[in-house]
Amino acid sequence: MKTFKQIIATAVVGCSLISLTGCDFLDKSPDDQLNMEMVFSDKIRTEDWLASVYAGIPSPMWGYMTNQGYNIMSDDMVIPIEWSPYGWNEAYAYTTGNWNPSSTWNANYWVELPKRIRTGLIFLNNVRVIPSEGLTQDYVEQMKNEVRFLNAYYYSLMVEAYGAIPFAPGRLVSPTDPANEMMLEQTPVDNVVDWIDKELLDVSKHLPAVYENNQDWGRATSIMALAVRAKTLLLAASPLFNGNTDYAQWKNVSGQNLVNL
Repeated sequence: MKTFKQIIATAVVGCSLISLTGCDFLDKSPDDQLNMEMVFSDKIRTEDWLASVYAGIPSPMWGYMTNQGYNIMSDDMVIPIEWSPYGWNEAYAYTTGNWNPSSTWNANYWVELPKRIRTGLIFLNNVRVIPSEGLTQDYVEQMKNEVRFLNAYYYSLMVEAYGAIPFAPGRLVSPTDPANEMMLEQTPVDNVVDWIDKELLDVSKHLPAVYENNQDWGRATSIMALAVRAKTLLLAASPLFNGNTDYAQWKNVSGQNLVNL
């Protein structure tokens, strides 16, 4: 029969072993926290990141018609007052002349679109070819061109809504950068449009016109790139931004005119 001292010694050794293995267990990295290396080493996660760049596209119904209210500003439709309680109150105000500088605008471009552009830049900087994961050279290049299209499209939406915007394509600011380095002055409309024009023209040469697999329908195509390019050039050539003397005093901090006079 074991003595009391033997029992104590056995218990001490057992506890020591438990504590050692416990340390190893607790020292493990959390497997529910992803980093960039983990995301872009996996095809599904890489495609999920790409999908998050697409997520900034406005809904044709609740985006353009309701939040932006663009259809209301044309002769396409008339909103009855009965619809105003269902989120169409601002759109209805356009038709009655009750929209003013204090009215809200629900498109949320200023907050959301820069987020999507940043997400796209992170994708471009991190996606890589990993044949064993199904990330072939051709597929990676296709996804990169999709993101290039999306970022150019988002810039075109911002020009459409705001005209001159802070603009630094390809620049990925770190959250730790000084605040003064994050602040950008507005870039003249023509400069932004010129970049969008060249970017979409180049991207259109590398994207397919159609996708054979119906699971890919909705992804960026060369036709989409050329359509957005044409629409942006048409906007820039319109009287709103071309020769509009109402903007004669609209200049950035460097003294540049923001609209072509």
